[in-house]
Amino acid sequence: EIVAQLYGEIERILRSPKIMERLAHIGLEPVGDRPDATVAYINSEIAKWAKVVKAANIKAD
Repeated sequence: EIVAQLYGEIERILRSPKIMERLAHIGLEPVGDRPDATVAYINSEIAKWAKVVKAANIKAD
């Protein structure tokens, strides 16, 4: 329930005209999705970039 409440409040704030104007002024456009879709996207990005890092033999300093 907390996640749903936070999501609703963040969505409301990001859609307010004042915030949208300020974000546009600095070249940003708010995008968002449901929390579960965001988690799925992040997990797919982690998997994708992990393959790239492994294939390129990239190591942390």
